[in-house]
Amino acid sequence: MKLARTAFGLFCLLLAPWFNSGLCAEDTAETLLEHGLHFSDLYNWSAARPYLIKAKQSFEASGDKKNGLFAELAVIRAGAEPASLPELSYKLMKELATNPILQSDKELRMYCLAVKGELDGEIDSAAMRRDWTEVKRLAQELSNTKWQYRAQGQLGFADFYDGDLPGAQKNVNLVIPPRIGLTMELAVGLMLIVLGVLNLTGITQWITNRFMPVHGHGGMIHSHMHSHGEEIHAHIHGHQPEVHLHLEQKPKSPLQKLLDRVGLYQLLRPLAVGIVHGLAGSAAVALLVLTTIRDPRWAIAYLLVFGVGTIAGMMLITMIIGAPFAFTGKRFTNFNRGLGVASGLISVAFGLFVTFQIGFVDGLFTANPHWTPH
Repeated sequence: MKLARTAFGLFCLLLAPWFNSGLCAEDTAETLLEHGLHFSDLYNWSAARPYLIKAKQSFEASGDKKNGLFAELAVIRAGAEPASLPELSYKLMKELATNPILQSDKELRMYCLAVKGELDGEIDSAAMRRDWTEVKRLAQELSNTKWQYRAQGQLGFADFYDGDLPGAQKNVNLVIPPRIGLTMELAVGLMLIVLGVLNLTGITQWITNRFMPVHGHGGMIHSHMHSHGEEIHAHIHGHQPEVHLHLEQKPKSPLQKLLDRVGLYQLLRPLAVGIVHGLAGSAAVALLVLTTIRDPRWAIAYLLVFGVGTIAGMMLITMIIGAPFAFTGKRFTNFNRGLGVASGLISVAFGLFVTFQIGFVDGLFTANPHWTPH
């Protein structure tokens, strides 16, 4: 689910250039720059480049050196300059040392350092650390929280590149506020409690029976399925004397056939659990890696590997845990019922433990929460 949602979002970003490639002739240089920076913040470089290049040309033609430099830096960040990464990094280093605009304008200097930091992240982690440390300092002076968090996260990546995992966790922890991280973790504990209670009270079985496709003769009306080749038909009729109908439904679509075989509840339940599970853990931290991948194709490949690995791992764990229930379902009814009660009790107990751990030990319900992603 997480993989499909995120991959679809990136797919839409890849299509954006075709829907946004038309530049209006009446657009001002400021408007072009604003559009280009918007796409740059989304890491949609292919959509950003036409706007940024046009904005740079417009500013240079009007003699606006400051905004022209800003647009040029944005063009470099979008990967529109043909030079190599070391050459671009050296060029920006000279500009930072000699350009009077970059020496007097803190905001523009901060942006230049951020662009250089992204370039150095590909070639030199030590230079990257210096760049982003300076970006963080300038962002604090300018009260710019966006670049403060961005610099903190990039410093975490620098720690990770240097093999300093505790330092990386600490820096990422500062990017994601502890109270938000703990709240996402708390959702897992509450979900475990709810699932355990539903299991112990029999509501889970009632919901399964209610929304799973069943075939019975106890009711007034039921249906029979039969096929003609590849087409499946359903005949609805009743057995009571006062009920007599024989309605033939139209052939069903593949989705309808899937719902008939599996049931809507069985499809929605793992989706809901996956959403809650995706809010917690290291999933959000893993997505931060996307900010360092400049090529959308590699970004999608990274998400595919991450998503497939997560899905495979969760499927394996689910099969191991569910195997005893599947094996004892019809052979040992009483033992299977005992397993259900035991799993419900364990779920509630573990959920209460997680809730207490997050709420009081980690401090979500106190004034000083502390959280480290893991």
